[in-house]
Amino acid sequence: MNLRFPLRQLFFAALICVVCASPFMDYQHIAFAQSGDESSAPRPKLESVVRLIKLTWKANPTATAKSVMQLAQQIESSPEDVEKTRTLLDSSKAMLLDALKSPNDPRYAAVSCLMATWNDQQAMTNALTLLVDDKQTTEIRQLAGKILARSNREALHQQIATSITAPNTGSTIQAELAELALQSGDEKLIRTVLISIPDLPAEIRPTLVERSTQRPATSLMLLELVEQQKIAKDLFNTNLLQRLEQSGDPQVSEKLRAIWGTIRMGNHEDRLKAIESTTKTLRELKGNVDNGWVVYQRVCGQCHVLHERGYEVGPALTTNGRGSFSQLLSNVLDPSLVIGNAYQAYTVLTTDGRVITGLLAEDSPDKLVLKIQGGKLESIPRDEIEEAKVSSKSLMPEGLETQMTAQEIADLFSLLTLEKAPGTKPNSLIPETPSSLHGQ
Repeated sequence: MNLRFPLRQLFFAALICVVCASPFMDYQHIAFAQSGDESSAPRPKLESVVRLIKLTWKANPTATAKSVMQLAQQIESSPEDVEKTRTLLDSSKAMLLDALKSPNDPRYAAVSCLMATWNDQQAMTNALTLLVDDKQTTEIRQLAGKILARSNREALHQQIATSITAPNTGSTIQAELAELALQSGDEKLIRTVLISIPDLPAEIRPTLVERSTQRPATSLMLLELVEQQKIAKDLFNTNLLQRLEQSGDPQVSEKLRAIWGTIRMGNHEDRLKAIESTTKTLRELKGNVDNGWVVYQRVCGQCHVLHERGYEVGPALTTNGRGSFSQLLSNVLDPSLVIGNAYQAYTVLTTDGRVITGLLAEDSPDKLVLKIQGGKLESIPRDEIEEAKVSSKSLMPEGLETQMTAQEIADLFSLLTLEKAPGTKPNSLIPETPSSLHGQ
């Protein structure tokens, strides 16, 4: 008696039951089932993923969306697989088209990305919409941007230029659009984005300036806009100016001297004077904690977390560096005085001319990974590294006091000198805090 056919039917019936009963199952593991450990085969066969898509399409749309997304990512990184994938899914084209036209379908975004890799016009139109949709995940938006950069650069650039300062565009998406513009290499688009910096939220301006100075060409654009008074000088902290000076580009150095004069490269003897002056300010002014949060987002939040706000790059300020008022002042105004090993800044010069500075997150034979402003990880392949060195300076910039008014300094320190989050009861001030700063 031949049992092969009934057993096969039974297997697929059981698998479908599992799919229907387990909506939160990680379906990527099914595609790895034949090859063993997922880590040893990070790219499942296209046939396996396509088979899974067809199997789960009706039973579990959410699981299908995950598989379609995986397929789209795989094709985006390997465009040579486009035609093979189209052939494998040819019998399912009607289902894909239905999802492509139905924004409420849970598979809509993933299918749009997948079919955009095929240069489908409706899919590319959808991808442009996904790019600025704050209801989508960052993963979806970033994939849509990568696909459009490859297949429809002109439409992508127009969408970025139109949307980056639009009133309904949130700060997260604005930052993502700016990053896409910088990656594009399109001089006209980059200039459009740089000119928009003053109109962007305060919390993303420092990161955008930092990212814009990784290449000599965009550094020059940025410095020209500062010369034209279209971008404020105070967006450039001292460490950033030093890194630009150390880039070795004569045009950049010339612009720096024209705008800021001589930039000191050695130890800053002015740090003690800055601490003394700031201490005097904080003993004379009363701060406002609510306004302090606004200043914090602009000046500190790109690299530090305080009471669950901000990005984790440097130490979390909730539990670090605020043992006393004098310690806090030193950490803020003279950050290179004491640098923990975990927070030693690394500077990498790439073969294509970028200068990237951040904290070392990973050091492996094939790549360096740096954690940079905004909590992002920058992965740099070893074969793209011209030079990598440990900086004698902290990643935290010096001269923060020059980026704030006296009242803003008082507002920021009124927040930082509270032991617990504002509104928490009971609360107290860290030791040595001048009582006048809190109106006591």
